[in-house]
Amino acid sequence: MNFLTAEKEFYRRCLSMNLSHETIGMYEKILDRFIKCCIHEEVGADKKNIEVTAITPTLLRLHIATIRTETSPNNARIHYIILHSFFRFLYKEGVLNRDVMENIEKPKRTIKEIEAYSKEQIQIILNSFEKRTFQGYRDYALTCLLFGTGMRRSEAIRLLVENVRFDLGVIKVEGKGSRERNIPISDTLRKILLRYLKERENYLAEYTLSPSRYLIISTKTGSKLEADSFTQMYNKLGKKLKIQGVRVSPHTFRHTFAKFFLLNGGDVFSLQKILGHADITTTKKYINLNATEVKIQNDKYNPLENVSWRYF
Repeated sequence: MNFLTAEKEFYRRCLSMNLSHETIGMYEKILDRFIKCCIHEEVGADKKNIEVTAITPTLLRLHIATIRTETSPNNARIHYIILHSFFRFLYKEGVLNRDVMENIEKPKRTIKEIEAYSKEQIQIILNSFEKRTFQGYRDYALTCLLFGTGMRRSEAIRLLVENVRFDLGVIKVEGKGSRERNIPISDTLRKILLRYLKERENYLAEYTLSPSRYLIISTKTGSKLEADSFTQMYNKLGKKLKIQGVRVSPHTFRHTFAKFFLLNGGDVFSLQKILGHADITTTKKYINLNATEVKIQNDKYNPLENVSWRYF
């Protein structure tokens, strides 16, 4: 079987497992990157004439080692996991008579704590948007949505207008593994989103753009805002505002939400529900308090200092 046919079969399996389009898209990028390595090593000219039986453990190790020199250890690990899933599938289906990934070592993962924004940095970011323009207010509303709910970038992109249930006070989110959850809408976020929807409606009418079901829309097409545009917006914003010591990205807002939720007295079990983590261990990884924040929490809740905690 050639690689192109094998890839199609693998994607059919992914679709039958109800994997998200974002996940399948990541599989496509990584498998395409692997094929370029195969072509470079002259295994074949393209996907149609590369036989999967010609792919050896040596070639796979070479590819993972190449990725490791070009990017982070964690990214190399992701390449390994996806290639393992792909070739394991071919082995189970009988396309290959052995699992070529069986003896290939998984790259070690580096555990790096992601810093959250400080209160001052959040204020600088929120004050930077030109709210008199639609794009400026859209970006402001999007930032408040991320900071006020802790949702993932992919979840915000997929949100439909009808997912925002003002009558119930929740936002219906489809998370990883198609798991649905409801995130409460705060009073402040409710006001911001109501104004955004009005601005959105006026903008679509003014530029005669087709109405879109997606909540966050592109100013050019009126359709869903693409993931790359989403990320680039925050990259540019970080450089423009010269924010140091933290990566300005959609995911950093998720970490910041988690940290301040707990600092303000929230409990880790409620946070787990809001973030959509199946395992509370994952939730705990989002918590990284510095020395000053630990002291603040100690001053708040130390039983010797706080009268309400004294049981004697």
